[in-house]
Amino acid sequence: MNFRIAEDKDLNIIFPFWRKIFSWDDKHAGILENYVSAGVKAGTSKILLMEEEGKLLGSVLNSLFVVHYEKLTLTKASVGEVSIDPNLRGKGLGHKLMEENQKFLASSGIDIARLGGLTKFYSRFGYVAVPTESYQMLIEPIAGGVKRISPMDIIKTDTTSITREWKIRKLVLPDELELWRDLHNECHKGKLFVEYIDDKQFRYWQLRSNEKDNISIFGAFSRRDKLQACIMAWGDAMENVIDIAYRDRDACIDLIKYLAELSIDKNAKVITFTFAPEDILAEIGLKFRKIISLTKTASSMVALVNIDALFDKLKPIFVRRLSNAGISAESIKLRITDLQKEIALVTLSSNKSPSVTIDISYRDLCLLLCNHCCASQIRNRINSNISTERAVLILSALFQFSSDGEMSLY
Repeated sequence: MNFRIAEDKDLNIIFPFWRKIFSWDDKHAGILENYVSAGVKAGTSKILLMEEEGKLLGSVLNSLFVVHYEKLTLTKASVGEVSIDPNLRGKGLGHKLMEENQKFLASSGIDIARLGGLTKFYSRFGYVAVPTESYQMLIEPIAGGVKRISPMDIIKTDTTSITREWKIRKLVLPDELELWRDLHNECHKGKLFVEYIDDKQFRYWQLRSNEKDNISIFGAFSRRDKLQACIMAWGDAMENVIDIAYRDRDACIDLIKYLAELSIDKNAKVITFTFAPEDILAEIGLKFRKIISLTKTASSMVALVNIDALFDKLKPIFVRRLSNAGISAESIKLRITDLQKEIALVTLSSNKSPSVTIDISYRDLCLLLCNHCCASQIRNRINSNISTERAVLILSALFQFSSDGEMSLY
C-alpha cells in the first residue's frame, strides 16, 4: 500500500471513483469536477491517493488557502471527499487514510485544517466541532402578495437624510475578476476564516470563471463607477452565496435585497449564505421578517495541524496583547492537558512577577482560537497556579473574543 499526491492525469480515474461512491447526479458532479480540475492546475487542490498495486483504494481532497491575520500569513486546508472503495470498508483503511493525510498536511506546513463529517470519527485525528457562520434566508410567500424590489439596473436607497444611488450589475468574468479580488482582500483582511486571494487562488478563480459552475459575481457600483459591494453566488437561482465583501454597508444591504429578489423571481425557496456578515443579515431579517427569516445552520470541525509552529507565529501577537492589557509576568505558559504539551509565552517584566501556568484542554483551546467562546465561558474547566479570575483575565487578553468573528482563527 502506498500514498501519493494526484497529478492532473489521475483525474480521469478519481472522478469516476467519486461518482460511484457519492452517487452524485451529473450536474453536481460536473460542478465539483470543474472545481477540482481548476484547483489541481492552479496548485490549490491536493488529492492524497491510497493505492495498492496500481489500484485506487481511497482518496481525500485538500483545498489549500492562504489566510492573513494582522501581519501573519498562515495556511489552511479544507478537507473533503474522504472516500474508500465500498468493497474494502470495515478494514481500517479510512483511519489509515486520515492518518496519512494529517501527516501530509503537517509536512506541507499547513497550520489549520477544517472539515465537515462524523464527529466521533474525525475527533480521533484532532478535529474539534465548531459552528460555522452560515445562514439561510427562508423566503416566505405572503397571502395577497408583498411589495418587492424590482430587479433593475439602478436601486435608490434613502438612509436618514442621505440619498444614494448604486448601479447594480453582474461583473464580466474573468475580465473584472480583479475588482472582486481586491475588494475581497480589503474587506476580509485579518479574518482568518476567510481565505486571502493570492496569485494561486486568483489563477484558480480564473479557471473557474466559466459557465459550467453557474458562478456569478454581482456588484454595486457608485456614481463614479467604483465597486462598493459584491456578492459571489452560484446555482440556477443564485441561491448559494459563498462570498460577500463591501466598502459601503448600505450598498451591501441593497445588493443582498437585489439578489434575494432575483432568487425569488427564479422560484428559489431558500437562499444560503456562508460566512456572511451576521449583523447585516439580521438587520434585513428584522426589516423584512415577513419575507425572510434568519436561521443559523451547519457545523464544521477544525484541527490545529502544526500547533508548535502555529503558536510560534502567534507569539508576537500574544505578547503584544498581554502588554496592551497591562499584564506582566516572568513567563506565561499554556499547558494543553490532554496533549501533554506546554506552550510558553514569555513577556518582559520589570518587577519580576511570578511565572504563570494555565491548564487548558485542546478542545477549549480550539474554541478560543476559533472565536467560538470567550474565556469566562470555560472558567470552570481551567486550572492555574494563580487565581481563576486572573487566569481568565490572561486568557481574555490572549484570545480576544469578538462577536463578529474578526479575531477568529477559523
